[in-house]
Amino acid sequence: MVCCLILSAPGVAWCNDAPITISGGSATLMDERQTNISLDSEIVRIELGDTTYTVDATFRFFNHGASETVTVGFPNHGIGFFSELQDFLDFKTWVNDEKSEFKEIRGSLVTTGHRADSASAEAFERDFSEARFRDETRWFVKEVTFQGKKETTTRVRYVAPYVFAGRTAIYLYGTGKAWKGEIGRAAFVIRTSPDAWVNQVRFPSGVDREIRGSRFFRRLGEYEFEYVLTDFEPEEDEALDLLVSTGNLSWKDQPWEREGDFHYSDHPLPDEMLQRLSFQQLRFLRNAYYALHGRKFESPDLDEFFRKRGWYKPREDFRETDLTEVQRENVKRISEYEEKLKEVLKK
Repeated sequence: MVCCLILSAPGVAWCNDAPITISGGSATLMDERQTNISLDSEIVRIELGDTTYTVDATFRFFNHGASETVTVGFPNHGIGFFSELQDFLDFKTWVNDEKSEFKEIRGSLVTTGHRADSASAEAFERDFSEARFRDETRWFVKEVTFQGKKETTTRVRYVAPYVFAGRTAIYLYGTGKAWKGEIGRAAFVIRTSPDAWVNQVRFPSGVDREIRGSRFFRRLGEYEFEYVLTDFEPEEDEALDLLVSTGNLSWKDQPWEREGDFHYSDHPLPDEMLQRLSFQQLRFLRNAYYALHGRKFESPDLDEFFRKRGWYKPREDFRETDLTEVQRENVKRISEYEEKLKEVLKK
């Protein structure tokens, strides 16, 4: 029933519930000056799987004016070369804890450098004999009545495949801009696992972009952390991008990819990198500094892991002093963070 734009190459973003206007069968984001309804808070839970990720997002609104019924849409944006449509995976939505029906409405479509009108878009939809580059937004739409001077809650839940070579999860929260005023609080809770974790976070995504508001990070458990934004008004295209690794022990700038590629072999480790790693990853990262200088490992799992790396050359004459000052400091910081993580898990 529901379709979204996903194939091997395109970028696809799923986003906040947002107020929209519908004209001529197409939907566009409403101007925030047209509504008295504010998005007071949202909590977005993202659980990373092997080939897909699950998003469960709850939005709390407050209507500062009289009761009104608003067309609320959850946007799906795709850009790239497409030759077919693939079903959106398990999309569901609720209003005040009651499951809600929804329908799909076309938004914007740009193909071969031109914005298509409704008739052209329908013709394009019928002809997929060959892949064409396109930039398209579609909306999953429901009608929501916001009672005057009261709170209303909506929720969406869906499963989506990773994009960009199957390694990126994207959540576009910028459509929250269409509600009245600033967003009071937005929490993004990321749940990883031993088999799926975050290499890199772009938050917000985009070049030279800063969040207008307050942001903080909190570790919730060995495989769970959250980012929280408060009192902010995003740009319409602001997103949280997660570069994900699955199926093996690796992450961005790992010291065992190719000898000499490890950026942090002689640079201080950033806090943000340590904050996202599990005990197992922290342990392997700490010992990677010793492996770079040929230390022999008594632990069977460490010995097996590093012997699989072509650059690892065990040495009988290894000494602790072989590590550079920066490397020794990084080892110390990793050990300290391992102790901090133990304290977090006790709570």
